[in-house]
Amino acid sequence: EINAIPNPLMSADEFMKILSTDEGLIRKSLFDDNVRDYQGINNINREIENTIKDEPSKFILLNNGITIVCDDYAFINRRLSIKNPQIVNGCQTSHVLFFAYKSGLDVSKVPLNIKIISTDNLEVSNQIVRGTNRQNIVMDEAFEATKKFHKDLEDFVAAMPLGHSRIYYERRSKQFSHNPTIKQTDKFNLRILIQSFV
Repeated sequence: EINAIPNPLMSADEFMKILSTDEGLIRKSLFDDNVRDYQGINNINREIENTIKDEPSKFILLNNGITIVCDDYAFINRRLSIKNPQIVNGCQTSHVLFFAYKSGLDVSKVPLNIKIISTDNLEVSNQIVRGTNRQNIVMDEAFEATKKFHKDLEDFVAAMPLGHSRIYYERRSKQFSHNPTIKQTDKFNLRILIQSFV
């Protein structure tokens, strides 16, 4: 079964309640099913930031918004409850909004389009990930990395006993760039796996 909330509009300060932990950090687990992690300050993300600063009311016109896939959702007394949410499109937007909010910018005037889809079908979920991530250049291997095998491999590598050095499976682009203690030589990705196998 697939359910979707049609055209929900939310202000970015309300979205921060989903995005932020109680400690005021970004909830990184929301992006586990995304094909990429936050790509840092690049031209596109700078444009998003400039819109927030200079023309917040136009944000909804210039931005595709956020797509959330979840197991289930419910409205209770005008409040939305979401079970196991995953932001499958809008990782860059979410991060730029979060950093703008943390820097003290007023994001309450930033209207945001949020698509919420509930499904228990993994294949449908993967189709949504693929369909919503076609507007930017995303290599085909990034879509492969959302499949169960790669999530299991990521968990397996993370659970390996600590030896002389730790290794990390970078299933999503720049997944560990926020952690400066992880060196480039400690990481491998799908491209390196394929090259090694060949």
